[in-house]
Amino acid sequence: MKKLCSVIALALLSSSQAYANLITNGGFESPAVLPYAMTSATPPTGWSYSGSTVDYYSFTNMWGIPAQSGNYYIAFGGNSTTGGRLTQDFNATAGDSFHGEFWLSAQQFLQTGNPLQQLNVQIINLDDDSVAYNNDFSIFDKVWTKEAFDFVAPSANLRLQLTDVTTSQNSGPVNMGLDTVSIVEGSGQGPANVPEPASLALLGAGLVGTRIFGKRRKQP
Repeated sequence: MKKLCSVIALALLSSSQAYANLITNGGFESPAVLPYAMTSATPPTGWSYSGSTVDYYSFTNMWGIPAQSGNYYIAFGGNSTTGGRLTQDFNATAGDSFHGEFWLSAQQFLQTGNPLQQLNVQIINLDDDSVAYNNDFSIFDKVWTKEAFDFVAPSANLRLQLTDVTTSQNSGPVNMGLDTVSIVEGSGQGPANVPEPASLALLGAGLVGTRIFGKRRKQP
C-alpha cells in the first residue's frame, strides 16, 4: 500500500514539473503599461523590447481582435512599421530536446493586397552568440493560429528572440498579434499533452480503492 502511494505521488510530482513553461509571462498577462504604449523601458514583465516599431498591448474586444488567451497580447506592426523585437533569456539542460509554441494572428486592418505578416523566431546560445534555431513564421488571417518548433539546447544559457520581419505595408498597418508563448522540455509535445494532475489523482484513488476492495474480498 505504501509503495503504491509512493508511485502515485511520484507521478503527480513528475507531471507538474516535466513540462513546466520555461518562459515567464508567455501570455503577456503582466503588462508594464496600459494600454498601448511600449518602449525599451516598459516591456512586458519578464521580456526585453527593442526596435523601431510601436508594439502595444491590447484589451480583449477593445482594439483589434480578442486575445487568444486571457486579456492581453502583443501586437507588432503599429504605425505601418516593422522591426520590433521581444527577447527573453531562459535556462535549459544542454543536450536535451525542447518544444516551443506560440499563437499568431493578423490583428486588424486586413486589406486585399497587404503582405503576409512574418515573425522571425530564433533560439540563441548566449555562451557564444550562435543561433541554435531560426525560422520565419507567416500569418495572413485574423484567426489565431498555433505555431510550433523544436530544438536541441546547445548550452544551458539561451535566449528566445521574436522579431517582426514583415517586408512592407500596403495602404495602412496590418498588425500581427502574438500570444501564449511557451517552451517546454521534450520534442513535439506541449503542455496540453500532459495528463492533468486531477486526472492522475483520480487514477490513483481508483487504484487504491481497487487494492482495498481486493484485500476485503480475500478475507473469510
